[in-house]
Amino acid sequence: MSTIAPQSTSSRPKVTAVTAALLGNVMEYFDFVAYGLVAVVIGTLFFPNESAGVSLLASLATFGVAFLFRPIGAAFFGSLGDRRGRRIALSLSIIVMGVSTTAIGLLPTYTAIGIAAPILLVVARCIQGFSVGGEFAGAATFIVENAPEHRRGFWSSWLSLSSSVGTILASIVVLTLRATLPVEEFEAWGWRVPFLMALPLAMIGLYLRRRTEETAAFKALVKEEKVVKSPLLTLFRENPRAIILAIALASMTGITFYYFNTYFINHLVSTVGLDATQATFIAMSAQLVYAPLCLVVGVVSDRIGRRWIILGAVIGLAVLAVPIFLLLSSQSLLLAFFGLVIFACLAASLSVSVTVTQTELFPSEIRMTGVALGNNIGTALVGGTSPFVAAALVASTGTAIAPSFYLIGVSVVMFIVIVIMLPETLRRPLTAR
Repeated sequence: MSTIAPQSTSSRPKVTAVTAALLGNVMEYFDFVAYGLVAVVIGTLFFPNESAGVSLLASLATFGVAFLFRPIGAAFFGSLGDRRGRRIALSLSIIVMGVSTTAIGLLPTYTAIGIAAPILLVVARCIQGFSVGGEFAGAATFIVENAPEHRRGFWSSWLSLSSSVGTILASIVVLTLRATLPVEEFEAWGWRVPFLMALPLAMIGLYLRRRTEETAAFKALVKEEKVVKSPLLTLFRENPRAIILAIALASMTGITFYYFNTYFINHLVSTVGLDATQATFIAMSAQLVYAPLCLVVGVVSDRIGRRWIILGAVIGLAVLAVPIFLLLSSQSLLLAFFGLVIFACLAASLSVSVTVTQTELFPSEIRMTGVALGNNIGTALVGGTSPFVAAALVASTGTAIAPSFYLIGVSVVMFIVIVIMLPETLRRPLTAR
């Protein structure tokens, strides 16, 4: 284990630590959202078919397959973070993510190498999913363990905001490329640019993470010799209720995040018939509402608690799902934007509150493993597959609002689980217990 430097009395080390964690999260969502924004192009280049809808479904299925590898990455990186330290796990995950994402930008297409092209794309996506399995959980654990006890909600809200920053940056890059390049050039090479940006971002993130200190919570575990040899075994033996809750919460946030950041743009283009540039601009504008709202939710959660905000957001999603999809499918840019803003308010409330709640559910010695597994199993089961399920529902029913029924069903189930099982975690101590 690397030597831990003495704690500085300056606030700069904590600022550097949080910045390092946030940068990896920005990169994670930049990469994943960029894929969603160019999914139609990837579908035609790697899964050619006479039907554009079939090509899109194949592309979105490849998007979803990465989520099957996230629990594997969660088990690996979460266990590594609880045994060797949060910083080591975060450093390794960002390297793997940067390399695998860059590989997508370098892949030859189906026309060049045939069936090997989609196979290599799936492999790259699986490696990317493996690395992301430890990224968000590591960042959430790192930030919350560095936060003052009475401001954990606000500090963790920056993590949700950073995902929005990554989404906005991906939208700006793709929108700029679409606006400045002829369609032929964008489809030939322009779509690759966002993926090729991953490696330099990863190097910056790695540099910052190697300069940070371990969290006080993990250093206390080392000092008191409470680091567990098998975090996975300890997790399922001693904290089964917490892991079930974490999975349920992640399922809910997963569907809202990937509807908001991936599916809605494809819905506006493929189902409603808007121009891709218009759809991307509307979605990016809604992100500008989502981002600052995350900080507001963080402050409120530190005052009134997490549980009621989560329940309110879940109820809102169940009740407003159909109206939101009616607005999105109206063919009006203004109404579509209004629908996205309503969804953004609910998604921000859920994301911020769930992020801090998940970290507060687990004791220090298994915190990263618990957050990583809970978050990624829930996301793999519901979140990552939701764009594919939504597109399949539209294709099979011919109804533009069909994806809202899936959202309602998930919301109702999760509401029952949360009411029965979720405690209020505000002011719960983060020390090992």
